[in-house]
Amino acid sequence: MITFETIALAFCVGLFLILGIGSMRLKIPRKVSFQGIDDSKAAEEYDRMSRTPQFKLIRRNFVKKLKKYNGEGTIVDVGCGPGYLLELIAKEYPAITLVGVDISKEMTERAKTNLESLGFSGRAEFKQGPADHLPFEDRTQYFVVSTLSLHHWIDPKLAFNEIHRV
Repeated sequence: MITFETIALAFCVGLFLILGIGSMRLKIPRKVSFQGIDDSKAAEEYDRMSRTPQFKLIRRNFVKKLKKYNGEGTIVDVGCGPGYLLELIAKEYPAITLVGVDISKEMTERAKTNLESLGFSGRAEFKQGPADHLPFEDRTQYFVVSTLSLHHWIDPKLAFNEIHRV
């Protein structure tokens, strides 16, 4: 059965490809020495881009899949960016503890401001740190999620091991 979300996703992907936006990534070589977004102008642009329909659709579909799991304890968003995924999780799971982690101080500050402006003041804690060295003790987090941040990680294998550790 084809759903509205499937059609909308296909439309967004098609538009992405037609406009050449999807190929932009191929033109930008990966900088192994760089992780995250480190200036306010870049953070502002990333925030603006994160509010576009295709990113909203990705987050909605992600939270829909997250519903299959019993939400309890803490959910950590690694590479939380401007915090919009945490906003949707906060709406869906009002009693759960939320933690956003990003290597960029600019992004954690923006995420905190965004959640406060959306009425979720005090619902999430934000920590600065890289995906390959998370600021948590072993096996202390219930659930760790991440969307659209893998391309920022210098060593993805190390980051996945770190996610498994916490």
